[in-house]
Amino acid sequence: MSIVRIDIEREFNSVVRDSGGVVIQEYLPYSPTFPNADYVFHSEKIVAELKCLTEDNVYSEENLEKGRYILEMCHSRGIIDSPTLDLDSWKKLPKDAQTKLYEIFTRNMKRRIAKANRQIRETKRELHLTDYSGLLLLANDGVAS
Repeated sequence: MSIVRIDIEREFNSVVRDSGGVVIQEYLPYSPTFPNADYVFHSEKIVAELKCLTEDNVYSEENLEKGRYILEMCHSRGIIDSPTLDLDSWKKLPKDAQTKLYEIFTRNMKRRIAKANRQIRETKRELHLTDYSGLLLLANDGVAS
């Protein structure tokens, strides 16, 4: 079975145009010198940024290695019975270990959200839309975690 992917950005651009929104890259007559958002909806006073999630790096070797290290440390100290993460071991982990694991596995998402926030903020400033609200749109295209 193969996964059928659509061109989310192209399809969403069409939806934005059909609903009276503006695709910013089509609106600006130049390549912007600021990190710009993707869309403006003037009637709703919204600046929006679309992020397409296509890579599930939760299971990257780097993340898994960092997670294994924390679990093995807790296991060697007798905090958990096995260095395998499951519901039982999660409940036994100290809060600081849970926090470290959470930070490892959410770092990529937090980075993308921070980038979107910058893009929205800079677009509002550069296009003099300071009274507009920001909207982050997330499209999941293959991330199972």
